[in-house]
Amino acid sequence: MPLREEAIDQHLQRYGANDPDIYETIFRIEMVLFAFKQDEEKKRKDKEDRKRKAEQSAKRGTSSVTRAPRPPRSRRR
Repeated sequence: MPLREEAIDQHLQRYGANDPDIYETIFRIEMVLFAFKQDEEKKRKDKEDRKRKAEQSAKRGTSSVTRAPRPPRSRRR
């Protein structure tokens, strides 16, 4: 979860850097970092789901990959 605006403001005041440009820069960095972390978490969950599904299908003796049916062979005369 990204930092709340109040938390950013409080930290900037604490260090004497409460400037609108600095605030906006920190806020943008925080939002980009938050989006990156969300994306990484989604990738991790997807990987775990694929692994779990593969293990379940292996236990059932089926393949997780379904093959397309072959087209009929043409007969030559």
